[in-house]
Amino acid sequence: MNNAADLMRVMVQGANPIVAAVEGWCVGAGMSLAAACDIVVAAPDAKFSLPFGKLGLIPDLGSLHTLSARIGMGRTKWLAFTRRTIDAQTAMNWGAVEDIAEEGATLFHALALAEEITAGAPLTNSYTKQLLARLPMGFDEYLAAERDTQAILYTSEDFDEGIDSFFEKRPAVFNGK
Repeated sequence: MNNAADLMRVMVQGANPIVAAVEGWCVGAGMSLAAACDIVVAAPDAKFSLPFGKLGLIPDLGSLHTLSARIGMGRTKWLAFTRRTIDAQTAMNWGAVEDIAEEGATLFHALALAEEITAGAPLTNSYTKQLLARLPMGFDEYLAAERDTQAILYTSEDFDEGIDSFFEKRPAVFNGK
């Protein structure tokens, strides 16, 4: 289980945003993995469930933590205790899924979204993910973390490139420094 816990730690606390493409059944550990991703794109016919209780187990791989952060405590309890299945539209309405792709285009849609994200400044993506992973925290604590992060980013080459590209009216080319 340590390897799985290490994987989940990297997914949730790592530097890079993760986009998931879900087709078909997203059940048990699959739902745990999806809940740990930053953005989930689902096929219209995708199904989501936490049926661990049918095996005498609790939802694992951090899913009670990550899923409750995505959809709230009540809905997480409902899924865990009832072991019922929800469809892609319900998952999106609840916040477990951010987008539903056209049928047959889920992976393409997720990859296009990932490319769009990686076109942004890598440091910005990384710090944004790190700050979000630290939530919940008090608002004053968050504002202090935000201030400290902005101070670092103001001194980065990526910030200089972002400003230059803005005034030169061209796309920015970030280097992650």
